[in-house]
Amino acid sequence: MRLAFIADGRAEHTRRWVRYFVTVGDEVLLLSTYPCSNTAGIRIKTLPGFFRAGNAFVKRSDITERAGNGRIVTWLTARRLFSNAISIWQQMKVVDFFCQARVSRKTLQQFNPAVVHAIRIQNEGYVAALAGARPWILSIWGQDFVFLARTCLVHRLLTSWAVRRPDGLTADCYRDIRLAQEAGLSDTVPV
Repeated sequence: MRLAFIADGRAEHTRRWVRYFVTVGDEVLLLSTYPCSNTAGIRIKTLPGFFRAGNAFVKRSDITERAGNGRIVTWLTARRLFSNAISIWQQMKVVDFFCQARVSRKTLQQFNPAVVHAIRIQNEGYVAALAGARPWILSIWGQDFVFLARTCLVHRLLTSWAVRRPDGLTADCYRDIRLAQEAGLSDTVPV
């Protein structure tokens, strides 16, 4: 079976999902929202992005050095400007979603997967919804509703918009399903 994932390819969570399906013999395409290392048996396409944070916020065992912007984060934090900078950055990176969705749409049409799986609402879920992926499954994490959707108006609106569009939903707790339903997930979507 052909499966496509829209996810942050740097994250171990993504790598575990993808590796499982490769080991059972599925053909897998990973549309990564950030540059990541190659993994055997996985076709990876990095989606374009102008407002990436780099590795400054990524906790992964195979990254031994943080990108240069780690120094920027340290400098901003020391001056208590970090939360303002993050808020501005979170709103500016919305521009990336449209470019990423365009590339995703074209790539998914060529690959023709049986299903698309977006891992996280913010970024990847937006991209899947904007790309018009069908059928697609959305995996949600608690942070999707607790942090960005509450602190940033743009992401609150996009989260509510994106959660209304998947054909299926996965979550690791009932609270996240309830929050998704409160944000607009239809009762007819299988969870």
